[in-house]
Amino acid sequence: MFFFFSACSDHDNAAELHFGVFAGSNWDVAVKDSAILFDRAIKKFEYENPGSKAIYNSGIRKDQYSEWFSQQILKGTVPDIFVILEADFSKLVSLNILELLDVYISADVSFDADRYYNLCLNGGRSGGKQYALPFETVPDVMCVNKTLLKKENISVPLDNYSWNDLYDMCKQITKDNDGDGTLDQFGICGFGWLEAVYSDKISLFSVDEKKCFFNTPEVANAVKFIQSLESLNQGYKVTQEDFDSGNVAFMPISIAEYRTYKSYPYQIKKYSEFQWDAVDMPKTSSGRNSSVVNNLIIGMSRHSRNKQLAWKFLKTLTYDSEIQQRLFVDSAGISPLKDITESNTTRMILENVIDDNSRLIDNKQIGRAIENGYTAYKFPLYADAIQIADSEISKIYIDNRNIEDTLRVVQQRVMNYIK
Repeated sequence: MFFFFSACSDHDNAAELHFGVFAGSNWDVAVKDSAILFDRAIKKFEYENPGSKAIYNSGIRKDQYSEWFSQQILKGTVPDIFVILEADFSKLVSLNILELLDVYISADVSFDADRYYNLCLNGGRSGGKQYALPFETVPDVMCVNKTLLKKENISVPLDNYSWNDLYDMCKQITKDNDGDGTLDQFGICGFGWLEAVYSDKISLFSVDEKKCFFNTPEVANAVKFIQSLESLNQGYKVTQEDFDSGNVAFMPISIAEYRTYKSYPYQIKKYSEFQWDAVDMPKTSSGRNSSVVNNLIIGMSRHSRNKQLAWKFLKTLTYDSEIQQRLFVDSAGISPLKDITESNTTRMILENVIDDNSRLIDNKQIGRAIENGYTAYKFPLYADAIQIADSEISKIYIDNRNIEDTLRVVQQRVMNYIK
C-alpha cells in the first residue's frame, strides 16, 4: 500500500502537498497498522497549519516502491515529500531530484541538527550536503539463546566480549548431543563475512561509487574469522531455522525484530521454547564494537511548488518530539533523535512493552549502538556487487580456497562491474 498525502489550504489559494510512503514496516517485521503514526503526524500538521488538509489513499508495497517512484520521475509527478530507500538515495541525488535542505536548516531557528545521532543524519548527506532527514533508524544487535548458554555453563556476554570470546563460546557450544556422529548444537548463524566486515567499520566502496576495497588485510582478517567459526560446524550450514528450534546460541537481529518479538502478541509466536535476549555485537580484533545501522530517510522534491510548507511537514515527521516519541509505540523502529531515544519516557515504554523482566538491552544501550554504529554506503549497484563478492568468498568456506587469492579475484570482478 502506498500512502499519498495531500495538504490543502483555502479553496481559492490551494497549497497542496503530496507525500509518498510505502505501507508496512521498512524493517520487514509485523506491524499493527503502518498508517497510525502518519495519521498522528497529519493531524498535528493540520492543527499547526490552519486551513491545511491531509488525505491519503492506498496504492503500493515496499517492494514496488522504487519502480513506482521511477515512474513518477518520468511523468514529472514526484511527490513534494517522500521516503527514500537507502539503495535509491545516491541515484536521486545524481538525478537532481532532491531539494538541498541546508538553507532551510540554517534559516530555521527552531531547528537544531545536533538533536540527531550524527550517523543517522549522515544517512541523508551526500558530498557534505544535507538532502534528507532521518525518520527512523534500526541498529543490529546479537540475539542470545540464554537457555542454551545456561545449559553449557556459559555466562551471557555483556558489552565487553570480543571476536575471540565469541569463538571460544561457539567452540564450547558446538557438539553432537545425541551421539549419532552428527552435530546438532551450534554456536552461531547469520554472522557471515559481510557482518564481520561491517562490525569492524570497514568501507567496501568509495562514496563516488567508482572504487571497491575488497583486497585489503582488514577484509581478509574478517573473512578468516568467519572461516574459523565455519570450521566448527564441520560442513553443516547452520540456518535461522536451527536457531528458532533452540539449537543455536547466537544470531544477529535488528532492533526492530527484537522489539517486535519481545512484545505481545508476537513473543508467543517466536522463540517461545527458550529464553532469549539481545546484547551488543562483539568487539573486533582491532578493538571496535560496531553494529550495522540502517536508516529510513525522508526528502523533499526540488520541484515542489510549496517548499516552505513541505519543510514544515518534513519537520513534523522527522523532528517533532511528540511524533518521534510515538515511534516507540506505533512502530518497531528507533527515533534518530538522541533526546527521544535516550529519554526516561522511552525507557518506560520499552519496559512496559517488552514482556521480560530479565531484559538486558535498554534504550541507553540502543543509543550507544547507534553512536558506535556503521552505515554501509549503499548505491544502485550495491546489492549486485555484494552478491558477486559473496559468490566468490563463499568458495573459501566450501572449497577451502586461498583467502588472499580469492579477494584479488573479488576485487577485479566487482571493479569491472561497477565501472
